Amino acid sequence: MIIIKKISMVIVFISILSLAIPINSTFAHERTKASVSVIFINNAKTTYDDELTNKISNWMNGKVEGLYNINPNTQPLTKLKALGFEDIAIIEKKDLVEAFADNHTDYIVYAGLQPFARKEKIHVFTYGKDMTATMMLKIVDVPNNKYLYNGKFIIKGSDSSSEWLIGNKSVALIAIDSILIEMGEVISFRLPLQPPNK
Repeated sequence: MIIIKKISMVIVFISILSLAIPINSTFAHERTKASVSVIFINNAKTTYDDELTNKISNWMNGKVEGLYNINPNTQPLTKLKALGFEDIAIIEKKDLVEAFADNHTDYIVYAGLQPFARKEKIHVFTYGKDMTATMMLKIVDVPNNKYLYNGKFIIKGSDSSSEWLIGNKSVALIAIDSILIEMGEVISFRLPLQPPNK
């Protein structure tokens, strides 16, 4: 009987405490997701461009999927090309922002892959190859017309063999994998989860 009475008192105390402490709205409601448009432009000009484009595009979409609302970018990109911007890689921020202003996009995550720098290394018993990848990454706050990140990654992939059987693609993918790791860290740190203050 004493144990039951103590349990009842604890339940009453917890009930009173829950009424006295206001519930934080952050936990009471699901947060508003920011809307993101993802753009990848492949200017590498290799024989395996399709594989690179699929790999990097899928990775970028997977990076933001679930945490953000992904906005389609087809209409803004079509608008830019109609204005004469055939190479989206060299477009100015203001033109990019104007094209996406009516797309209800909070942030743009843009990446552009440049041509690889290839170098062969020949030794007495081995053959080696370096493929250096350069990737631009820009994160743009559309409503406030500003960069949250504007930089590039330059990473070298290397491989060697005694059989002289090293293809460009396998070494290039080593460099790309390393770049995606660094890009992921930047996107996680620089791309806000919440919509921007307008």
